[in-house]
Amino acid sequence: IVMYDAAGLRRSAGRQAAQTRDLDAKLTTAQADLDRGALAKAARGFEAVMAADPSRSTPQYYQAEEGIRGARDRMKADSKASWSEANSAMKVGDWLTARKRLDDVVKINPYDDAASAKLAEARKHLKEDASEIYKEARVLEDMGQTEKALALYHKVQLYVADDSDSLSQRAQTRMDGLLR
Repeated sequence: IVMYDAAGLRRSAGRQAAQTRDLDAKLTTAQADLDRGALAKAARGFEAVMAADPSRSTPQYYQAEEGIRGARDRMKADSKASWSEANSAMKVGDWLTARKRLDDVVKINPYDDAASAKLAEARKHLKEDASEIYKEARVLEDMGQTEKALALYHKVQLYVADDSDSLSQRAQTRMDGLLR
């Protein structure tokens, strides 16, 4: 004897219909973001669809999987020129240009782990260079060559590019003292 719980079946069907509507809405939003070129936002939207269906039981999961592949392919293509410029700059030790181009790559394609790693490397090189420049500026300052020292302190800040960094703050303090 099989007994059916009609109310339970209706609740289950209602939950499935609500999930389908929710996934469709998320998928539509992500696709709209992709169509208008908001690639990282689209990728996050597609990821949300996939996360909402961890059992991979709906067609929306597979549509989102396809969508994220498309978004990532476009991000990679859109960041290719900046990647090329960054690689060229790194080869000749132009860490300022490399940092700028790699920052562009990461903004375009936040999923590019290699670009993030290279960006960290560029920042490290610039921080080391800034530390040496700061020492040189201090020597020039002690020698009374104020203009040259100011230029180097400014360069320190340019290299560090983080106002909250202690080296940048020390350079700013030295510049403020020299300008009084």
